[in-house]
Amino acid sequence: MVFCLVIGVGLLAGSVAFPRLSGSETQAQVAITAPQDGAAVPANEPVVLTVDLTGGSLVSGPTDTTGGHLHVFVDNKVQSMPSSLRIRVPFEPGSHEVRIEYVDTQHLSFEPPVTDTITIQAN
Repeated sequence: MVFCLVIGVGLLAGSVAFPRLSGSETQAQVAITAPQDGAAVPANEPVVLTVDLTGGSLVSGPTDTTGGHLHVFVDNKVQSMPSSLRIRVPFEPGSHEVRIEYVDTQHLSFEPPVTDTITIQAN
């Protein structure tokens, strides 16, 4: 009985200290508009990724809690967290999966996640 009480108090305290442990909903959508899926890009040179964001907004500063920001993943590793819809990313030679995710101001994914993925070939 005491164990259940301790667990209950802990969960309540956690919900106050961390008000959102799971993703919130959004109508936002992202799309990588350049380069196109399957494109060949130069290796070892910055490639400009262009992203279209609809139904959401990029945060304008550290106190803005109304929008979100982007996470850029290359081969499932975080490459950057830009505050722009034009992102410069260098690629080593080879095939790469590029995923863009629009996340909230706490770096948490929305439910369902707002992502787009392409594959590119760096030569």
